[in-house]
Amino acid sequence: MTWEAALDRAELLRFDAAPNVVAFHRGIRLAASLLNASVDWSETARQSLRRQEVISTERLPDPRLFFRFSAAPVDPRVLTNGDWTPGTYGTTLNDLRMVPSGFAAVGRYALPNPRSARYVFPIVTDSSPVQIGTVTPNFGQAGGGVEVLFPTGAKAMTGVSHRIARE
Repeated sequence: MTWEAALDRAELLRFDAAPNVVAFHRGIRLAASLLNASVDWSETARQSLRRQEVISTERLPDPRLFFRFSAAPVDPRVLTNGDWTPGTYGTTLNDLRMVPSGFAAVGRYALPNPRSARYVFPIVTDSSPVQIGTVTPNFGQAGGGVEVLFPTGAKAMTGVSHRIARE
C-alpha cells in the first residue's frame, strides 16, 4: 500500500457529529464516538497499529532483586522449594516505586486478573537469561511498566546479598 493510499483510507476514519458522553471526571467531559465501521482494514494498516515492545536480554553475573505482584497470598508460580516456574514475570525495584496500590499494579503491568494485586513477592536470583522490556497493553489494561521475564524460571536465593537492578 502506498503512502497516498494510506492517507486516503485515513480520511475514511471520521467521528460522529455528536459524541456520546461516557463519563465525567473532575469536571472534564470525556467523550467517545464510533469509528466508521465500513472501513476495510488491510494487513498493512493492521501491522502499523500493532503494539510495540522494547526488550533486551541480559545475563545476570550476580544475584539481583526483582518483584512479582499477585492478587493471591500464595502465588501458583512459586514451587515448593521457593524457585519460580519458567515464564514468570516480575519487575524491578525502581519500577515498583511507581505503583502506589494493587489496582495500579494491575494497570501498569497489564495483569490478567483484574483483582487488586496487593501481594508482592521478592525474587532474589542469578538465573539467566532474563528479558527486560516494557509492558504492552493487554487484558484491557494500559501497561507501560518495566517487566522482567524469566523464560527458564528463577532459582530462589534467600539470605544472599544482591544488587538492585538499575532499570
